Amino acid sequence: EGRLLRIPDASPAAIDFLSSPPPWHLGARLEELRRRLRDRLDRGLSPQAAACLKTLLLGDRSLDREQRERLARLGLLHLFAISGLHLALLLTILRRGLGRGSRWILPVLVLYAAIADFRSPIARALILAVAEISARELRRPPRPRAHLLITITLLLAWRPEAVRAPGFLLS
Repeated sequence: EGRLLRIPDASPAAIDFLSSPPPWHLGARLEELRRRLRDRLDRGLSPQAAACLKTLLLGDRSLDREQRERLARLGLLHLFAISGLHLALLLTILRRGLGRGSRWILPVLVLYAAIADFRSPIARALILAVAEISARELRRPPRPRAHLLITITLLLAWRPEAVRAPGFLLS
């Protein structure tokens, strides 16, 4: 049940205290933010619309079987799998809305990647975006191969098992 430690004859409150991360813990803060966003979507939208947006924005697995089947029949289900495409779309929207040189672009991208739990496709896209934006800020010519090599190196250092993932190999 997600408990880190079982203490015989201890009160449930003591066990919960030991197994819960402190409120200042980054993972706990991000999970709280995800919960708030899910709740806000649930309150403001129909169940179907909320499920679609939670899937698109948060990587939630909120789509019911009927919705997944309908999207699969339409050939759109892959668009609902959280991916680098979502981060690229956010980057495009931010650049158009805030301007290319805005200092807010990278923090917003990192926050989105954190909300999406730094899944491998998002992490790949984030590292590439950081490399490209950094090169631009430093007035360096873009070097896509070097950026890809940096991305591969960082991802494999962080998650060596990613080398077996089809998405990693294809991208």
